[in-house]
Amino acid sequence: MTLHIERDRHLQPTEQSAIAGSFVAIRMPRNLVQNGFYMAVSDAGPDTHPQTVRVYFNLTPEGAIALMESLTRQLNQIRIPFAFKVLYNPSDYGRYDSGVLYFEKSNYQAIRQVLISVYAEKRSQFRTEVPLFTKLLAPGLALAEEPDCKFATVESFGMNRCQIVANGLLEARQKGDESPETRMAFIRQHFSVLGIDWQRAYLNANSQDIYTPLNL
Repeated sequence: MTLHIERDRHLQPTEQSAIAGSFVAIRMPRNLVQNGFYMAVSDAGPDTHPQTVRVYFNLTPEGAIALMESLTRQLNQIRIPFAFKVLYNPSDYGRYDSGVLYFEKSNYQAIRQVLISVYAEKRSQFRTEVPLFTKLLAPGLALAEEPDCKFATVESFGMNRCQIVANGLLEARQKGDESPETRMAFIRQHFSVLGIDWQRAYLNANSQDIYTPLNL
């Protein structure tokens, strides 16, 4: 990752005379590097609403750079709180979630219009696959709600849904019947106990599916 900085804005006073090759601490007020991702936060601040939605982008490394510029610019123009992160190591781009956009559910229709625009611009930079359990919006673009019932304090959407599946498989083993039919029955049961439709696992319990695909 390459960062372009201004000495008087991003460096401490004692480091503003640094030369090429010097090690310095960079002040990053609205952006951060976290768990292998570079994150951008909107000018309106991060989304703090409990009904958070994630849109997953399966991008090439080159596409991530171009898309971040276009996506953040257009979202800032409509003043919607969001956070958008992309992997900063090009060798990690075998994942189906190389970019993730976070925003509040009620903003989906406005977000969708921006997604249509940036997808049309950068379509060639999208790969086709999407993460398991998500809703397909377009090839390489999918959506899921932030789980409102978690098994751990820090838990991603994918980890949450995989834990439900694992709990079903474990119960089938404990009951002594691991036939495919029984395993599927227990998996469906564990989704049902949480109020989740296993065929629409991208939704939380009692959540309305307002997520119209891009239909390009």
